[in-house]
Amino acid sequence: MQALQAYSSSDSEDNDAPCHHVENRSQARDFNKKQSQLTNVMAADIAVENRSSNLSNCRIDNRNSGSCATMPSSSTPFVRPYVSKRKRCNENIQSNNNIEKRGKLKVSVNQPCNANDEASITNRFPTKVCATYSEHNKCVNCVKWNPNQSSLLLSASMDGTIRVWDYPQCMQSVLCIKNHFQAVRAASWSIDGVSILSGGYDKTIRITDINQGKETLLLRNDQFITALQVHPLDRNLFISGGSQGAINCWDIRSGKFIQNYKGALGQLQDFAFLRNGSEFFSATDTVRRNSTDRAVLAWDFKTGAILSNQIYQEAFTCTCLKVHPYESTFIAQSNGNYMAIFSTNRPYKLNKMKRYEGHKVSAHRIGCDFSPDGSIVVTGSSDGNFYGYSFKSSNIIGKIEAYTCPCVDVAFNPKLSSTIATCGWDGNIKILR
Repeated sequence: MQALQAYSSSDSEDNDAPCHHVENRSQARDFNKKQSQLTNVMAADIAVENRSSNLSNCRIDNRNSGSCATMPSSSTPFVRPYVSKRKRCNENIQSNNNIEKRGKLKVSVNQPCNANDEASITNRFPTKVCATYSEHNKCVNCVKWNPNQSSLLLSASMDGTIRVWDYPQCMQSVLCIKNHFQAVRAASWSIDGVSILSGGYDKTIRITDINQGKETLLLRNDQFITALQVHPLDRNLFISGGSQGAINCWDIRSGKFIQNYKGALGQLQDFAFLRNGSEFFSATDTVRRNSTDRAVLAWDFKTGAILSNQIYQEAFTCTCLKVHPYESTFIAQSNGNYMAIFSTNRPYKLNKMKRYEGHKVSAHRIGCDFSPDGSIVVTGSSDGNFYGYSFKSSNIIGKIEAYTCPCVDVAFNPKLSSTIATCGWDGNIKILR
């Protein structure tokens, strides 16, 4: 500014000096150019300071409120707060009521059929396939008959759905549950037959009331759920097992686990309670060297203590456990392509004189079951056939070519005579009679 004043004064006083006039004008032009550059630099510094202060204020607000606030300027980059993977997974897993109910479906709350009714039913080996259900588009892992309403059949599939079928009235499922976000590995009816207990690869256990048509309980876990079993006497208790070997006992009333059964276990395959509910057996896929000292374990239900880990000493894992309805024996489906027989009385000795063999397992999770009167033992097979054995003689009494893929699970109907449900690797369910 001083240069401009000097220039104006010299120009007014001496108009007859052109050389000095030209020099003063060139100096003023250079000065104005430098002053404009300095002004632009200062304005840019002020803009950067304002932008950094706004960004820091937004970060502070996000930390205090826990939510992402909107930035005041559109040119300012958006910075999201870090959220852990576990928290994101827990936020995604929510209670879901994606249930499709077709027609009228209501189960009366009655006591299950007693042992005398089951013993009076005469069971024979089935001769043909009388119904086929094919709504699942992936492997069906298990099938279970309702303990009260014998016409209702439960199926759980790798497609993430649970379906209920009304045999023989309907050829389509009367209920479809889509609450799980991933494959459903295990499912079971409650004692009264009103609720469905399910667990799967989304690390959740869900209980669904089929009369109300909604989910009533959601339990989160830190492992894939691979096995579930309801207590035979207390309807509020059940046990669960997963891919990491943890066994928990849950109370439906509180929604929390009340007992943890600790042991060096592998993935849980199946559970089987004794009839009085005081003890239960577990099957895992743990193999050590040439023996499986923890393949089948006996547990005390109340204390959580291991009663025996020397039940099955052969170098094969077991995929399914079933307790005989009347006698003091239980069977285990072995990957050695046979079913072994054990005593339910301590020390749970293996019957080395008798076994059920002729079918194939081939590392599949093949299920087995007893007839309601205990005279027949049925099993699936990896070759797609359905096999039946005499319980007393262990001889094969029949075979049906049911599938072209592995027959995964089988279930005897508790009331309908000689009626068996089977499921296959291709997603089909077939009723044999």
